[in-house]
Amino acid sequence: MDSKRFDALAKTFSTTGTRRGQLRLLAYLPLAEGLVALLGDGPEAVAKKDLERGSSHRHHRRRAGNRHQSGNDKNHRKHKQKGKRKGKGKGNGKSQTPPPSSASQPSCVPESKAQTCAGQCAQVTNTCGTPVDCGACDCEPDCGACFTCDPATGGCIVDETKIGDACGEPGQVCHTDGSCVCTRGGTTCGACRECQPTGTCTSICSGSGCCDGTTCQVGKDDDACGIAGEDCLDCADVGIGQTCGGGDPGTPGVCGCKTKTCAVDYPGQCGTFAQGCGLPDLTCSCSATTCCDKGSAQTGTCRALGTNTTCGGGGGSCVACTAPEFCAGAGTPNVCGGSDTAKPICSTVDEGNVARTAIRDTGTGLATIKVVTATNATAVVPSFDRGTTDAVVVTSTRINPDLPGAVTFEATDMAGHLNVSGCSAIF
Repeated sequence: MDSKRFDALAKTFSTTGTRRGQLRLLAYLPLAEGLVALLGDGPEAVAKKDLERGSSHRHHRRRAGNRHQSGNDKNHRKHKQKGKRKGKGKGNGKSQTPPPSSASQPSCVPESKAQTCAGQCAQVTNTCGTPVDCGACDCEPDCGACFTCDPATGGCIVDETKIGDACGEPGQVCHTDGSCVCTRGGTTCGACRECQPTGTCTSICSGSGCCDGTTCQVGKDDDACGIAGEDCLDCADVGIGQTCGGGDPGTPGVCGCKTKTCAVDYPGQCGTFAQGCGLPDLTCSCSATTCCDKGSAQTGTCRALGTNTTCGGGGGSCVACTAPEFCAGAGTPNVCGGSDTAKPICSTVDEGNVARTAIRDTGTGLATIKVVTATNATAVVPSFDRGTTDAVVVTSTRINPDLPGAVTFEATDMAGHLNVSGCSAIF
C-alpha cells in the first residue's frame, strides 16, 4: 500500500462519524494485511512502517473522527470503491480471496499415481513415503509350480501349501526351497524307478523288462509280459489265448494270439476244431477227391476215395459199402454196387529166413486176417482198415534158420468169404 492510499484511509477514520461506519471500514483491513504479506518490503510495506511510526497521530484522528456524521460515511464508502478501481492490483474491482501463506502449504509434493505405479503393482511407496495402491499383481514371468505370487511385493515366494505335492515330471514333488525334484532315497519315484542326481526319475526298470508292481522282471513270461520298461501285463487278462510274444507274427514282450487254421494246424483232418483267441471253432473239410472218415466223431481224417469204406462222398463224409456190394462193383467208380462172390487171395514171397505173404480182396475188401498155424516161425499181421481193398502184407520169420518154417492164414472179406487152404507161407 502506497503512502497516498494510507493517508486516505487515515483521513477516513478521522472523519467517520459513527461507530457503524468505522466497523465497515475495519472490514477492509484483512485485505490490506494480505497485500502487505504478499508484497513484502515494497511501497505497501514502507507505508505500514510509516503507519506504525504515526500511530499516535492516527489515534488522535480516530478520536476526532467520532464527530463525523453518518452521511459522510456513505461518501467515504463511495470514495473507497473508486480508489480501489484506480489501484494497481490485479483484481477487476471485485474482492479476491488472498492466497494461503507459505506456512500452510505441504512440505513435500508427491509424484502422480501414474508416475508412482509405472511398471509396478500391489502397494508401492511414492516419493513422499506414502503407500499407493497400484492394483493387483501378476508376477512376470509366471512363478514356478511350487511358488505363488505375493501381491504385496509382486514377487514369487514358496507356497507352503504345495510342499509335497506332485509337480513337473512323474515322481517330482515340491520341496521347502521351492524346487520341483524327486526325493533321493525316497519313494516319490515309485516302484522300479530311481531318483537321479538331476532331480528326475529313471524310466521303469531303466527302460528294460517290466515292473510287476514291486520288482523288475525279464518281461517274457505270459504272466509278466513287457520288455520296454513298462508295467508287466498278464496276458491272460488281455484276452483268451493271449501269450507273451504270441501273434502272427508275434512280437517279443507283447501279448498276442495266433489263430489256428485248417491248412497249417489241422492238415488232412476234417470236422470241428478250436480256432483259439476266443474266436468260434473252425470247420475243416476235405477236398473233392477225398472224403471225411469220422463216423459219429467230431473230427476225422480225409481219405482217398475208391475203397469200400470211402466209396463216394467226395468233399463230405465217406460212404461205406455194405456187403455183398462193393465200391465200383457195378462198374461205376466211387459208387457201391454189384455183388462180391470171390474170396480173398494170397501170395507169398520166400526171402530165405523171412517170408512175406500179401493178402487182398478186391471185392468187398478184407475183413479179418488170422494166423492159424506156425511151425518154426513167427508171423506178424499188421493192422488195417476193415473193407480195404489194398493188399495187407504179413511177415513170417523162421525161428531156427537151419530148419524150414511154415505158416497158414485165415482171411475173410466183408462178404464173409473165407480163404484158408490157399493162404499160407512155406519157406
